[in-house]
Amino acid sequence: MLATRVCPFCKYEWPAAEITIEHDKLAAWEAPFDPEANKPRKLTVTAWFFRKHEKPDKPPSLRVDFVCGMLTISEWVCLEHEGFARQKATRWWSTFKGGGPITVERSTKLSSEPKSSGDQPGSWS
Repeated sequence: MLATRVCPFCKYEWPAAEITIEHDKLAAWEAPFDPEANKPRKLTVTAWFFRKHEKPDKPPSLRVDFVCGMLTISEWVCLEHEGFARQKATRWWSTFKGGGPITVERSTKLSSEPKSSGDQPGSWS
């Protein structure tokens, strides 16, 4: 009944609203965004923080925040999930910290321990 223009009780008829179109009939031919702005770029990571991330009825995941100056980029690593998410998390952890699969709880404790003398904030892409 929201679109009714006639009152069912008193039979009053509301006038039709005028519709004005404030755009062209054809879509623009230009790209909706600048492709140059979306190219991958390297950022200098000045710090990173690991913490446990929990959702109801889901296994915990590891939230990693990379600080790049005034920009913080978050990534969720699913160390305790199953299937593809677990495989991806295991590869991520191996690349970032080395070693095999671990739990989220243990990873938050190890996060401040460098993998090697070169495992420090730096340039990542």
